[in-house]
Parts: sequence; C-alpha cells; structure tokens
Amino acid sequence: MAATAGADYWRHVRSAMTSMNFKPCPADPDVWMRPGTKADGSAYWQYVLLYTDDILAIMEEPEKYIREELGTYFKEKSIGPLTQYLGNKVSLVDLENCVQAWSFSSSQYVQNAVQMLKTILPGDN
Repeated sequence: MAATAGADYWRHVRSAMTSMNFKPCPADPDVWMRPGTKADGSAYWQYVLLYTDDILAIMEEPEKYIREELGTYFKEKSIGPLTQYLGNKVSLVDLENCVQAWSFSSSQYVQNAVQMLKTILPGDN
C-alpha cells in the first residue's frame, strides 16, 4: 500500500507540474523548467527541483509561485522560506564582495546519520 501511495504522489506532483507548463529536464527528471519573464521584462528559465516531498523553486518570487500555483497541492504550514533541503541546513549568507548567496551545510545530516549508526551497530557507542 505504501509503495502505491508514493507512486500516486509522484504522478500527482508531475501532473501538476505539467499543467503549469513545466517540462522535466532531459538530464534529471526531478528538475523541472519553464521559460519565464522577470519583472524587468527579461527572459529567463524558472526551475523547480523535486525530491520526494521536498520542493525548491528557483525563480523570482519563489514563495509566491509555491503558494499561488502549487498551494492547492500542499499543506499551508509546509510552505515557507528555505531553511532545510534534502536534510541539509540552508542559509542566505553575505559574501565579502557584498553578494548574497545560498549556503548548504550537511552537518545536521551527518550528525543524524552518525546517531542512527550508533543505534544499529553493535559495540561501544
């Protein structure tokens, strides 16, 4: 039953992406893309990365896109600013050259993996 639920969810999300004119990237079917237009009128590509129930939108106003276009498919409480993606902590940082960039830290993921190994491996932990 669980495998069916996962497959149904996968089909549901992909159907939603197709209905919003996104197409899967030929190199990775979990990366979806569509042409867009920025507020200044310039053309660019909008991307949505899907992995199970993690969704990362890369575009102008990503939270607006998720709330208005994907919002009917997800619980309101699960939508918000990016703080974690695929088990990694995500932060917006200021670089020395005054540019903002996203930082991904796998520390939390690794700590959780080590704790899991300590519970399943025999011997002194």
